[in-house]
Amino acid sequence: MFDAPYKFYKTGETKRNPFTLSVNLVKTLHYRFDTEKNEYHVDIKCYEHSLYLIEFFLRKDLKSKKEEKYGKLTNERKASGIVRTCFDIMLELLSKDKSASFAFIGSPTYKERQQTESAARTKRFILYRYATINLLGNESFEVFEDEYTSCFLAANKLCDLDLIKQEANAILKSQF
Repeated sequence: MFDAPYKFYKTGETKRNPFTLSVNLVKTLHYRFDTEKNEYHVDIKCYEHSLYLIEFFLRKDLKSKKEEKYGKLTNERKASGIVRTCFDIMLELLSKDKSASFAFIGSPTYKERQQTESAARTKRFILYRYATINLLGNESFEVFEDEYTSCFLAANKLCDLDLIKQEANAILKSQF
């Protein structure tokens, strides 16, 4: 189902700004990769308790509003390879941090600055759920999801699941 990943590169990291209101943010890791048509950026926000929030977007949308940045369709028809690349980055992080847990928000689709689907159970949410089950598996991760907000958590079973859920809820709520 998933195409081969694209070659990705770590481009740097940003330490937490003490003047931001981000809940327990430690740092942000920056990656990039190229498809045949576009350059993508992947930002991985690293929080306390080894919780990572995955965000990816087109390079040209770096300064765009959140809705346009994460909900845009490119008509490139490469979603499975793009998502696979993000999961390969996650697997690399997991190899370095055995207790890593991952959170996602399946943003609703926007076309020409108009939201074209509900925020509940978005197409991206369904794809991320499928990818998590097939690429991370449920042997090492407990999956928690909120279909109403299209938020998804793959909580590492090596961690205190209640603590990770509580942390993820606070972080994901701060994104809305």
